[in-house]
Amino acid sequence: MRSFKIPFEEKIEDKIIGGILTIKQFLIILIIPIIAIGLSFLIKLPLLISVIFVLISLIIAFLFAFLKINEDTLTKYLFRIIKFTKKEKLIKYRRFE
Repeated sequence: MRSFKIPFEEKIEDKIIGGILTIKQFLIILIIPIIAIGLSFLIKLPLLISVIFVLISLIIAFLFAFLKINEDTLTKYLFRIIKFTKKEKLIKYRRFE
């Protein structure tokens, strides 16, 4: 009978790029600054403002790629916050005697 190895952790993604980054992290770090560079050239910002804009976007990209809150990535955490705030809530009041 054939046997297969079952991983213990299903939430862990494979670190493919250099053993450090997952594909998702690599794409986030690559795409967000490229979009920022494209926007800075499209809007024709001065060089200093453009560099600051790209550095801020790079910091945001690193936050989205590596920051974990309660073992969830920042994107999942933000989606949960949005979902919670948009959801209709039922509030029950009761008197304490």
